[in-house]
Amino acid sequence: MKMFLGVLLIAGVAVGFVQQRRIGEVRAKIDSQNELLAEADRLRAENKEIGRARIEAEQVAAMRADRGELMRLRAGMAELRVAAQSPEQIEAAIEKLNADAERDLKSAADMKATVEAEYFSKALRDVLGGINGVTQFVHRKTGTMPRSFQELERSLAAAASERPGIQEAWKRQARGYPPFHITRDHFEFVPESASKSGVILARERQPRQWPDGTWTRFYLTTDFQMNELRLPDGNFTAWEREH
Repeated sequence: MKMFLGVLLIAGVAVGFVQQRRIGEVRAKIDSQNELLAEADRLRAENKEIGRARIEAEQVAAMRADRGELMRLRAGMAELRVAAQSPEQIEAAIEKLNADAERDLKSAADMKATVEAEYFSKALRDVLGGINGVTQFVHRKTGTMPRSFQELERSLAAAASERPGIQEAWKRQARGYPPFHITRDHFEFVPESASKSGVILARERQPRQWPDGTWTRFYLTTDFQMNELRLPDGNFTAWEREH
C-alpha cells in the first residue's frame, strides 16, 4: 500500500510539472498575441496621424480573430491555474489518501478481530455446554452438585452404566479441536463460597478482552444456565461477591 502511494506521489508531482509546462506554453502564446495587438495599435495610430492607407480588411479580420483567441487563452489561463496543483497540494492530497487508507485498514482489522472473538466465544460456549450436559446427568442420577472435576468424574463413573457412551463423550471434552483447540480445561468449578449466593457453579478460567476493550467471561450456574458476562473493567471478582 505504501509503495503504491509512493508511486502515486511521484506520478502526482509529474502531473503537476506537466501542468506547469502547459501554463508556460499558454503564457508564451499570449505574449505573442500581445505583440501582434501592439503592432496593430501602432499601425492604427500611424494611419490616423499621417493618413496612410487603412489596414486591409483581411488584416483587420485576422487581428480580430487574434484578439478573440487571446481572450479565449486568457480565460483558459484561470482554469489552468485552478487545475494545476502545486507539489505541496498533491502531497497533501496523497497524505489524505494515506490517512483514509490507514483508517480503512484499522476498521477492517477491528471487524476481523470482532468476528474472531465471536467465533471463539461460540466455541467456548459449545465446550461449556458439554460440561453442563454431563453435570446435569450426574446431578439427576446422584442428587449431588459436583464442585470440582474430580467429584464430577467419580459420580460419572458410578452412573455411567445407565447411559452408554457418556464417558467417551466426556473424554472428548479433554481434546481440543481446530481452529481454537478449546478443552474443558478452559473452565473450572468453583466452591459454593466463591459467590454471595453460591449460585455460581463453574466459570471460564481466564476472562477475555474483546476488541472494544470490554472484558467477558462465561459462567455456569446451579440452575444449569450458561451466561457470558461482559464488564467494562474486568473486575469479575467484585461481581461474584455480589451474586
